[in-house]
Amino acid sequence: MSVAFDPHGMTLEEFDGLSPDIDLSSGKEISVPKERFLPVTPSYVMDAMSLEIMQDIIGGKRPVPTCSIGVGLASILATGEAMKIILRRKEIVVAPRFTYIDLLDRKFITDTIS
Repeated sequence: MSVAFDPHGMTLEEFDGLSPDIDLSSGKEISVPKERFLPVTPSYVMDAMSLEIMQDIIGGKRPVPTCSIGVGLASILATGEAMKIILRRKEIVVAPRFTYIDLLDRKFITDTIS
């Protein structure tokens, strides 16, 4: 998922459903609702085993899996958004809107966080 924040728009705290006065630098654990960081549930997370793994990840019992493809894609998305801002060529998708890309399900979605 890719989200850009406008300096005059929604903050990260608002996007994540957190209190505006939360101290993110305190080092304390915070809880962000799943719908905020995974607004689209991939098809491969629908079976019972995958749901259990997902709950472990959300609960902090298991690390979030990643792969080099995801890291590269995130870098490309961020660079693309930066170029759109610099060149003022296209509409910028800013919070509360997001872009979701799933290469396995072949989904490219731009939507608004609920």
